[in-house]
Amino acid sequence: MYWDEKKLREEKLVKRNRRREVHGKKAKPRSKLWKWMLNLLIFCFAGVFCYAAYHLFSDFMVYHHNGKVKNEIQDVVYREIGEETLEYKDLVRDDGTKIDILTPLRRINPQIIGWIHIDDTTIDYPVVQGTDNDYYLNHNVYGEDTICGSIFMDVKNQLGEPMQNYILYGHRMNDNSMFGHVTKFLKEDFWNDHPTFTLILEDGYYTCEVFAVYQTTTYGFSYYQTMLGSSEDEYLRFVNACKAQSKYHRDVEITADDCIVTLSTCDYALDVDSGRLVLQAKMVKQGEEPQEETAEEETSEEEETEDEE
Repeated sequence: MYWDEKKLREEKLVKRNRRREVHGKKAKPRSKLWKWMLNLLIFCFAGVFCYAAYHLFSDFMVYHHNGKVKNEIQDVVYREIGEETLEYKDLVRDDGTKIDILTPLRRINPQIIGWIHIDDTTIDYPVVQGTDNDYYLNHNVYGEDTICGSIFMDVKNQLGEPMQNYILYGHRMNDNSMFGHVTKFLKEDFWNDHPTFTLILEDGYYTCEVFAVYQTTTYGFSYYQTMLGSSEDEYLRFVNACKAQSKYHRDVEITADDCIVTLSTCDYALDVDSGRLVLQAKMVKQGEEPQEETAEEETSEEEETEDEE
């Protein structure tokens, strides 16, 4: 066996010499150093492959668990609605009462204060509000540590207060979960076809009329002001400044009596670290009482007419 192997190596060396004779070169037996370097190179490639495979598997498990959590939370809503669908545009029972989806959700986490849904996107999540703006960057609604975090409202926002900018933060994940699909509004066709989305808060259900989408930075345009305590003029100047930033424009009238909502996520077009993608909309409460107010006004007008007569 030893003789056969030795002979085989000699034949290979002869063949290499023949190939190199054309160039005036002669093959030499491979040194131990060359073999050692080759083995080291193979080991390094194997290490890189294992490292990449580990991180790919870890990311897969993170995204898989994030999807599982989302499905579990949605199931709670399905049971409350009584249907396996999430049609938020008309969550009203036959007797005219609103379907309450937040109370069962708060049994899971008392800090759940709302739900956001945008058609034709993956954005269909509960909204939480913590005691700071850091915790839910890396915790889900169950309080589990995760890079996906949660969709959360700025800690400074106060539900029910007039003339303010409700700010919702969410990560832009590689699988387009969380606020990943906010990027769809950068395409004009999607912008035109999706003028509204739905936001459910403790104080009511809102149809949000989209009026601005733009890319900026945290050190650039200060879109993240809640505007609480601002004057009417300051508030309207802020709203107009937001409109001026927008890539596209839509005629949405906003007065000092209105509130707006801002969706904020990461963006890498202007800056890798501080770049942000912003979507903003006017909040219009569903089932507000304009008709009742009108009816009261009509009654008042009738009484005034009767008094005049």
